[in-house]
Amino acid sequence: MALAVRLFSATLLLASVLFSDISTAGEVFTMSQLKAAVNECNDTYFLSQKNWDSVFTTGSLEDENDLVAKCFFECVLEKTGAMDEKGTINSDITKAVFLASHESTGTAVQGHDELIDMCVPGRDETEICEKGYALVKCVTVEELLRRQARK
Repeated sequence: MALAVRLFSATLLLASVLFSDISTAGEVFTMSQLKAAVNECNDTYFLSQKNWDSVFTTGSLEDENDLVAKCFFECVLEKTGAMDEKGTINSDITKAVFLASHESTGTAVQGHDELIDMCVPGRDETEICEKGYALVKCVTVEELLRRQARK
């Protein structure tokens, strides 16, 4: 479980600098709040190590039909306030969570606000778990592409 939390922090939705506050657009997150959301969601929607590795190395789940795994991402987005229970995405909170996740790893992607702005509009998925996963997938794929371009 600790490895899963660490991996998630390296991408989109986890962690700030050790118990310090990270804010953007007036939104503030702490490491303990984000870890609590991830832990709570992982208790309900378990994500296998294979799926963790797959999402964070390729941007996609190993099995794109795994609704439980997709619901994990929706759950974290909802627990952090990045998405509400109706599937409405709050761009400012999503940006704050994304920024917090990269502050702890030192791997901030230049233009993270633009990346979120690109991935949030036009989300037309009707199923909430699909929508949450689609947002995470979009951000992760774009982040991986940007990192590759910098090499």
